[in-house]
Amino acid sequence: WSPPPPPAPPTLVPPEAIERQMARDTAALLTAAAHGPLNAWSFVAPSDFGLGLWARAPLRRGQALGLYSGPRLPCSLQRRGTCALQIPGTHVVVDGASENCPFSVPRCCASYANHSRSPNARLELWPVLRPAPCEVRQHMVLVASEPISAGGEIRIDYEGGSSRAGSGSTAYWGAETGMGEPREDGAWRAVRRHPPPPPATCEAVVDGLARLQSAARASQGGEDVDAASAVLACSVADETAAPLPWGGERGGDARLRLLVPSLAKKLAGLRARVASCQWGIVASHLPGRTGAECRERWAELHAEAEAEMEEMEAEEMEEAEAVEVEAFEVSDEEGAQVESGAEAMEVDAAVVVAEGEEEQEEDGVVEAAVEVEARYAWL
Repeated sequence: WSPPPPPAPPTLVPPEAIERQMARDTAALLTAAAHGPLNAWSFVAPSDFGLGLWARAPLRRGQALGLYSGPRLPCSLQRRGTCALQIPGTHVVVDGASENCPFSVPRCCASYANHSRSPNARLELWPVLRPAPCEVRQHMVLVASEPISAGGEIRIDYEGGSSRAGSGSTAYWGAETGMGEPREDGAWRAVRRHPPPPPATCEAVVDGLARLQSAARASQGGEDVDAASAVLACSVADETAAPLPWGGERGGDARLRLLVPSLAKKLAGLRARVASCQWGIVASHLPGRTGAECRERWAELHAEAEAEMEEMEAEEMEEAEAVEVEAFEVSDEEGAQVESGAEAMEVDAAVVVAEGEEEQEEDGVVEAAVEVEARYAWL
């Protein structure tokens, strides 16, 4: 046995070099924040095809980089979009850039990954082993398919393993979809961007899908599943958004009033008013809100609408009754006026008759006097 060799003496770094490195890191962090979102393992920066996704730290093969998230829609409602991907085995599409939605949602890092026929990353479908009521049952996760150095671009094959939502075809690019495939020559692999400094502590998740499957088989839904799911969810999630306020022109209430009736035409779970996982689809349009919160809030809005409707109906009934009473009073007044008018006409008629009789009597008296005068005129 021999002792290990002594460690190399530390190298003294000049303060100027430290300052330069700090300045570069700060500039890279500010630039990345200006271009788009960033998480523990990736950031957004310019690429040869618009904006692209870049590695923030050295990445291992099989390492999870983040969720491919965004508003979820039934495939039949998807009309366009270069970042809209169908969840395998479902009729639901993730609209990564909110191109088919009435309300925009902040984009995730994974949605900025560009296309390549020779990618260095892929999308995996991770199940939620013990989903809560009203929440989604699976997530699409961006995973490195090979080692990627810090500052290297991350690309996926948009045609690999899935079809473009709603197209009915296995082709994502081409005349059938109306989108031309980006040109590439492989030079993107050699390009490097100075990455922002990684966070102080963050656990890398490698082979996460296999770990979930192993935990499910070993524990049969016990505490190990909950622990594994929690670790994986925290490790691949982007920065958590603040809950969207319910009020406001584009707040949660406005979104629910527009989205729920529209989505209920396609999703039976919303029509049944039960704790369906389809409320997780609704929640994907409201940043920071869960499916359970959306369902509870919709129930409150529905109850308020019914109460307002009942109040309006009661007011309409009161107004109708008031109109009927007013009409009845008017008819009584008109009837009284008619009766008084008839009585006055009867009195007038009686007066006329009496005057006529008086005139007849006077005429009779005159005639009698004339007759008497004629009879005795000879005298």
